[in-house]
Amino acid sequence: GAMQEGKVFGDLVLVGGPDHDEPDPPGHAAYLQVRQEPFARAFRVVRALAWLLEHRPDFEYVLQLRDTSFVHLPKLIDLVALNRNNSLVLGHFAETPLTVGSGEGEEEVCETCANAWSEVQEKVCLERTRLVPGGMDFRGCLVVARRCCPGDGTNCDARELEACVQEAHATGYPAAIYYGTALAPRWPHGAGWVLGRRPAEFIGMNYRDLKLRGMPDMLMGFWLASVEDLHFVDFPPGSFHELPSSAAVAAAAAEEEEEGDEGAACPAGLLVAHAMDLPRWSSWFDSSTCELRC
Repeated sequence: GAMQEGKVFGDLVLVGGPDHDEPDPPGHAAYLQVRQEPFARAFRVVRALAWLLEHRPDFEYVLQLRDTSFVHLPKLIDLVALNRNNSLVLGHFAETPLTVGSGEGEEEVCETCANAWSEVQEKVCLERTRLVPGGMDFRGCLVVARRCCPGDGTNCDARELEACVQEAHATGYPAAIYYGTALAPRWPHGAGWVLGRRPAEFIGMNYRDLKLRGMPDMLMGFWLASVEDLHFVDFPPGSFHELPSSAAVAAAAAEEEEEGDEGAACPAGLLVAHAMDLPRWSSWFDSSTCELRC
């Protein structure tokens, strides 16, 4: 395991804590989960920064990467130099709603359109958000109501609809209580980010007191929200690329009677590529230049 690898190669720092995380639930539910124990991924980040403060106290910047991420280091170093700042937070950012129904079918939601929703759907959602305002807003409730009672809703039974909406709403209670907000502060995608000295030092010094039981990547936004005057810099447009799964690529290639996916999934200007798997590392990565062959 990891201890044996560390002894053989001397390239690992063991920080303790949980060994692995259980799989995340699918879709938006992953951001609403609050577990009983710390996430291993979150624990490793805070403990690693604490370790750096103790053992490498003269650092200026910290780069995090996953083993499924590729980064073009010369381009990244140039980008850091261009934005040189000890308060730097460099990455690919997101702001995530923390309410049930968010991001599901919102293009179909029109709260004010005539005849868009049945009277019973609107009545149930108005009453639900009045009684329990946290964890789900009115728009999200309408999304859930349509899922509970498809179609125009004219055949909905009010009690059955209320029970279905209440059950869905309950999945948002833990996040509402744990975070106390309906929108997460902007956070950098965990596939690859850079922190300057100030934010890295803040996290490393306060690792014992930070939230660790929520979605690990998103927690970074909450950790950083307490720090004044951070210098947020997003990766240039098109430079962060989240690759489709190999299975999805293979299925698409089979439908089009084409072989492989090389070239189509590796754009120009690439800085960070996420979801690299063993076949992609083997066929795309050029070890002589430390670049991906696009």
